[in-house]
Amino acid sequence: MKDSKKIYLRCSNIYWNRAEHLGKETEVNIAISIKDSVLDSLIIDNDETNHFSLQFENTTINNLFLKGFFSEKSEFNFRRCEFSEKINFTYSNFTNPIYFVESKFHRPVSFVASTFTNSIYFNLSTFLSTLEFKDCKFKDKVSLQDINFAGDYNSSDTLFSSQNCQFEDEVDLSIGKVDNSLQEFRVSFNESIFDRRLKFHLLDDSQYDRLVLGLRMVDINSFVCEDKDITKVKLEVEYTYHKEVKDALEEVIQEKRIWRSILDNLHWGDEADQVYADIMDKQLDLKYFEQNTWWGKVRLQIWDYFIYKICFGWGVRIFNPIIAGVASVIVFALLYSTLNQNYDIPHNLEVSVRNLFFGDLDSNASGLIRLVSTIQGVWGIAYVTTLIAIISRKFMRL
Repeated sequence: MKDSKKIYLRCSNIYWNRAEHLGKETEVNIAISIKDSVLDSLIIDNDETNHFSLQFENTTINNLFLKGFFSEKSEFNFRRCEFSEKINFTYSNFTNPIYFVESKFHRPVSFVASTFTNSIYFNLSTFLSTLEFKDCKFKDKVSLQDINFAGDYNSSDTLFSSQNCQFEDEVDLSIGKVDNSLQEFRVSFNESIFDRRLKFHLLDDSQYDRLVLGLRMVDINSFVCEDKDITKVKLEVEYTYHKEVKDALEEVIQEKRIWRSILDNLHWGDEADQVYADIMDKQLDLKYFEQNTWWGKVRLQIWDYFIYKICFGWGVRIFNPIIAGVASVIVFALLYSTLNQNYDIPHNLEVSVRNLFFGDLDSNASGLIRLVSTIQGVWGIAYVTTLIAIISRKFMRL
């Protein structure tokens, strides 16, 4: 049995559930086209339709919800539309391309447990909240070109996330503008498989140092980013095949080594030292990237990052050890004041200076004070030795 009906509607809500209207033996073709309008809700629940076509242009849709949708041929085309409530596509199968182009999303957008046989596009769209793919399978291209995130976010919000998804074709993610009030913003790929390539790009190069890129238990066949500023990104990597990012870091390190050699030949010592410090920063990023154990990352944070970089400035930044020395004197003086209140702060500052630079331990000290004094003395030996080496190297390069 085949029924063919044309129904012209003027309404603020559209709700469709095939089971409530027609039996499975009926062939159903539905086409909805709306332009320059406002629609309160569009809900499609548990539908299995032969041909389902949605064409919306310059329309505001307050609520869009699809669940249990399958169609032999489906068309979803939303151009210059505005969505004021959450968008949920769950447990559905989409056979044709889906377009959300030049659209604006005020609330979270989520695709859950769905299969996309054809491409999905979000090009030139603006998100005032988050975009999430979870437990989905994408058999064709996923295109998110020149998308903007302009909402009122918290620093803990993940603007774009992929959780337990499989991408069989290329994923093209390029982000335009991100709310400047955020000190950092997050893009996360977790437990996902990229059979081809993940192409990533920030249109505003100045945003790379604000980006936190999460890659946890991800298999990426090819990662492409043409911007060398990608090395400024804070990586959160865990059990991830991510060779291209490693190659990018190694390439930058090699280029800086060549540049340092040129500066040394020109006898530009200060500039060469700055490039050397940059090299060490990138090598630390590379070590952290390759380290998969938590204790290994803690060791890098304490030893390489705090001691070598912050306290001693990789041996070339003279102000780092000077500031570290002043800070050490103050910290140990405060400890002495806390443990022994018989002396005032100026006296403890004097004791701290003598102990740090000359190893002048107080013979009358005992108990916990003596332990702290010994620790400072040992730290002072390492500190003074390194400081003399750094200063001597500076003089030799004059």
